[in-house]
Amino acid sequence: MIKTEVDEDTPDLDIDALWFEEAEKRWQAYKAGELETVSYETVMQKYP
Repeated sequence: MIKTEVDEDTPDLDIDALWFEEAEKRWQAYKAGELETVSYETVMQKYP
C-alpha cells in the first residue's frame, strides 16, 4: 500500500528500524577504526 498522506507526528517504525541499523553499522565501523573522523574544531572552522 502506498502512503499518500504523511503524519509527521507519528513515528514510522520502518524508517526508525532502518536508521537504527545504519547507526549500528556506523558505530561498529567507528569502533573498528574503519571510519575517517573529523575533529570538532575542523567542523566548526568549516561551518561557523
